[in-house]
Amino acid sequence: SAWEYDYDSKGRKIRIYEKYTDGLTGNLSTTETANTYDDDGRLIYQEENYIKNVGIIVGEFKYLVCTDYKYDLEDRLLEIKIEKSGENIENLVTVISYEYYN
Repeated sequence: SAWEYDYDSKGRKIRIYEKYTDGLTGNLSTTETANTYDDDGRLIYQEENYIKNVGIIVGEFKYLVCTDYKYDLEDRLLEIKIEKSGENIENLVTVISYEYYN
C-alpha cells in the first residue's frame, strides 16, 4: 500500500490517497478521500472515491461513499448519513442517529 496525505493550513487532513496492489492477484485498487470541516474544526462531510480492479474478466468498478456529519449545540455527534452509489453495487443510504440523556 502507498499512502499520500494533504493538509489544510490548520493541520487537518483534507485529502487521503491510497494505492493498493493485491499480493495474490496483482490487481490495483485506489481510494481517494476528501474531508470537509466547519469553522469549529468538526468533520462535516467526507467523500470517498473507490476504484477497484477485480480482474481481467470482471474489470474495474467504481463507487462513491458520501458521509454527512451533524452535531448538536453542545458539539456532540447527532447524526451520520452515509450514501453509497456506483457501478455494479447496490445504492444504499444509511442514517445513524444519536441520543443523549443529560
